[in-house]
Amino acid sequence: MKKILLLLFIMSSELLFAQKDTLTSTVYNFKSLAKIEDDNRISTSIIKPISTKFLESLRMHHTTLKPGHQLRPSHIQETDEELIIVQEGKLTVTINKETKELGPGSVMVILAGDDQMMNNFGNTNASYYVLIYKSKKSRVGLEKGKSAMLDWNETVYKAHDKGGRRDFFNRPTGTLDRLEMHVTFLNEGLKSHDPHKHLAEEIILMIEGDATMSVDDKVFQGGKGDLFYLSSGSFHGIQNTGKGQASYFAFQFN
Repeated sequence: MKKILLLLFIMSSELLFAQKDTLTSTVYNFKSLAKIEDDNRISTSIIKPISTKFLESLRMHHTTLKPGHQLRPSHIQETDEELIIVQEGKLTVTINKETKELGPGSVMVILAGDDQMMNNFGNTNASYYVLIYKSKKSRVGLEKGKSAMLDWNETVYKAHDKGGRRDFFNRPTGTLDRLEMHVTFLNEGLKSHDPHKHLAEEIILMIEGDATMSVDDKVFQGGKGDLFYLSSGSFHGIQNTGKGQASYFAFQFN
């Protein structure tokens, strides 16, 4: 009997731990988050290290790099991958000795083991979001492609009856079977689609406007700079509930 009670205690403890440390669908309202400032930059932690259905570790922050400063010397992310989105200003980015100047809306995917460096050589602040993640499974030996720098102006805008869209990529990485990313432009009052679900987890990052996200039996509100996280298998749908057109990055991963 004691052994059975001990086993039940261990199982319940593991379940409680898993629930506490696994991310569920939610919204992160950027203005309410604490900021830390020094001589070089302003940093805001959005998602603190946590696991998800497909990720062993996920964390996200926002950084404003002040004019004339370097983020840090050239370095290598040993095991994690990074997805970086430029919000404002211009960043001069070097990945594996290839250098590119990237403006607002531009995106970087930096794979584990690749050398990287970022500088703000301009006269204004450069702000960007950084998503750092590591998959729960290994894709050793499988096709992973290369790190990439995608300038906003190099993407093609495609208009449709609800607004428009810009596609960035749909690809495997070193740790993910699929990483898909696009920007949606949604006209005032419209829904992007009826509530639906999919296997992949998804993050929606608001660029402009206000939106309402329904997730299962919950409703979340978000505006410019806010982020919605949607867990795998959740019924969700987004609607533009503000004035004028809304736009947002959407990226799925599994």
